[in-house]
Amino acid sequence: MISGLAMHGLPGMALELFSIMAHEGFARDDIIFVSLLSACNHGAFGLISTKLGTMINIVKNLRVCVNCHSATKLISKIFNRGIIARDRNPSHHFRDGRCLCNDYW
Repeated sequence: MISGLAMHGLPGMALELFSIMAHEGFARDDIIFVSLLSACNHGAFGLISTKLGTMINIVKNLRVCVNCHSATKLISKIFNRGIIARDRNPSHHFRDGRCLCNDYW
C-alpha cells in the first residue's frame, strides 16, 4: 500500500501510513522501507544493492523535502547506514537517525 501511494505521487500519505503501521506494531521489513524511500524519490536501490555499512549517496536535482528528510533520518537509524543526499543546497549527511544540518536548511 505504501508503494502504491508513492507511485501515485502521495508521499505524505505513504509516510502517514507508515507511521500508523509503526504505532500499531506492524512488522516492518526491507520491502516496506524500500517503498518508504520510493515515496520520497530517494535511492532505494542503493539500500538493497550495497553491502551493510556502505555509505549511500543520493543526488537529487530538487530540494530534499521535509517528509523525505524525516524518512531518510529514520532509515539511516533503522538500517544503521550513512546516507548523503545532495540537492541544490548543501548536502545532507544522515547517520544514526540524525542529519548534520540539525533539521535546518
